[in-house]
Amino acid sequence: MNDTQREVLRAIADTVVPRIDRPDDPHGFWARSGSEMGAHEGVAQALAQMPDLQREGLGRLALGLAEMGFLGASQRSREQLLRNLAALGPEARAGAQALVGLSLFFAYGMPDPQTGVNAFWSEFGYPGPGAPSEPQARSVAPLVPDRDEDAYEADAIVVGSGAGGGVIAAALAEAGQRVIVLDAGGLFDESEFNQYELWAYQNLYWRGGPNPTADMNVSLYAGSGYGGGTTINWTNCLRTKPWVREQWAREHGLEGLDGPEFDRHLDAVWKRLSVNDRCSDLNGTQARMKAGADRLGWSFKTITRNIDESRYSADTAGLIGFGDRSGAKLSTARTYLADAREHGAEVIVRCFAERVLVEGGRAAGVEAVYADPESGHTARVTVRAPRVVVACGALE
Repeated sequence: MNDTQREVLRAIADTVVPRIDRPDDPHGFWARSGSEMGAHEGVAQALAQMPDLQREGLGRLALGLAEMGFLGASQRSREQLLRNLAALGPEARAGAQALVGLSLFFAYGMPDPQTGVNAFWSEFGYPGPGAPSEPQARSVAPLVPDRDEDAYEADAIVVGSGAGGGVIAAALAEAGQRVIVLDAGGLFDESEFNQYELWAYQNLYWRGGPNPTADMNVSLYAGSGYGGGTTINWTNCLRTKPWVREQWAREHGLEGLDGPEFDRHLDAVWKRLSVNDRCSDLNGTQARMKAGADRLGWSFKTITRNIDESRYSADTAGLIGFGDRSGAKLSTARTYLADAREHGAEVIVRCFAERVLVEGGRAAGVEAVYADPESGHTARVTVRAPRVVVACGALE
């Protein structure tokens, strides 16, 4: 981004989180502006990780605001300019909402690098993450390509280690196959999860968090790293409704989903993940909802979740979307990938699959790029195998 665009980001941050001088402000809550909290810098970093189309569009939007006199305008005028911009059309509205939303997110979510606490949090009554866990040796030792070009052979390659790839890797390894799992993200043990929202977005989420659609109206999230989405999801386990399975089979030709065999597969997953409904604590809103349902004679159920009851902690349950340090979340890292490793499967993380090798009309391997952000080492990686499973990239 150029200097003008960065100044516009600073001005937007100070527009949505302005400095307001009030005599009844003992803790300085109203006197903190968005730029004082570094929100504009966080927005710039977030834009840098977006796909080119979205990043360039938001950059043009910032330049457009500059041409409209945004930088020299008063607080009230800047607010009106943002409203005017949003009224130009759906794309402009989505872009304005994205810049405003990101500014708010970073202003209220970015911790001070010295204290580890955002100055706004105490006013919200948000305690933030607890004390960090004691460092521990990693329980998983991934393969590390040590040359500029490295090659491996296996019976099967699984690209992706989440809810799909993890299960498939375990099944293949247990069947005696030599399995190598590739994942584009990193590998972190539970003790390394500091449960800061921004850290999690930067290290555990695909492209740093929210991934907006082309029109900026909807944002989707995906995991990126060992365990995939199961590392950062909220552990809700819902059995696919029979009518949905019937529709999939009828309209899309997906065989075997509408019969009892699929139920047996679901039962096996539920058992391996220890799915239960006994690890959900009701907050005030939910408690009122239950009370109302009870008075009306309606049924009220808590969601079923893949949680180890013996390790469940209400103190950290609200932060499991940023990596679960308690070890209660039964992600693929703790279940199916552990099963796969017990049967000899290997994993390469920080390894981005670029293309599937095809020979004689059949998949024959994967070409990938390995990149270690800590050491700076990169390598071209080729894994050859007669069976290739692609279980990744749903948002690409």
